[in-house]
Amino acid sequence: MKKIYESPLNGWDESAERMHIYALESEEEYNLLKEMSNYELQEHFGMYNPGYEVRPGAMYFFYGFDITNNHVVITEFVAYNV
Repeated sequence: MKKIYESPLNGWDESAERMHIYALESEEEYNLLKEMSNYELQEHFGMYNPGYEVRPGAMYFFYGFDITNNHVVITEFVAYNV
């Protein structure tokens, strides 16, 4: 798998988003990723912190994963708990 694009962080006020796009190199990679849960995908891509808590005034993240036969598109949502 190869990272082919990372957008700048776009947003305003208390939230923003960023896109990460990876190219898949084989059907085995596709099948492996399709079987994973959202939390497993976050761990696989190094985006998961199991001890994480949302506290007042803290910045936190949500991740959306869209997997096609050729690409993985990760949408990273960043927000402030205000």
